[in-house]
Amino acid sequence: MLSVPQKEEGCMSNAVPRKAWPLMALACAPNNVLSPVQMQKVLFLVGEQAKDQVGDGFYRFIPHNYGPFSVDVCRDIEALGKEGETARIPSHSPSWSSYGITDSGLEKGEEYVRSLAPDVADYLKEVVDWVVKQDFPDLLRAIYAAYPGTAVNSIFGGRS
Repeated sequence: MLSVPQKEEGCMSNAVPRKAWPLMALACAPNNVLSPVQMQKVLFLVGEQAKDQVGDGFYRFIPHNYGPFSVDVCRDIEALGKEGETARIPSHSPSWSSYGITDSGLEKGEEYVRSLAPDVADYLKEVVDWVVKQDFPDLLRAIYAAYPGTAVNSIFGGRS
């Protein structure tokens, strides 16, 4: 069974705006692209494991079709798109597209990552790396195993 990355106790992060977290996640991702599910899971894990570092205004997640979900993540990425910081990347599925980052968004995302306490930056990179290496079923199974309450509204049939 896969297990989600755990953050060790450590330094406090400098406060960064909530909207910076999707930029930082994309800046850490291979090819600077994450699917919507990957983005949600990265930010969920960071919020759960680094509560003291992300601050009180961080995303709030609810159990949804595929586990933890925050509509505010979607809203922030949409706002970042309007600001020219993120871009939609067509996917193989006609029903969704991935999130990408523009050059100016990447510059800002990397700057925010450098502003984090080193242990927080390392943990963010570890989570992004772990999430992108999972296929969809394994990612959901690992999240559900570590956070069973996030599976209560799941439509994912491969939980076992």
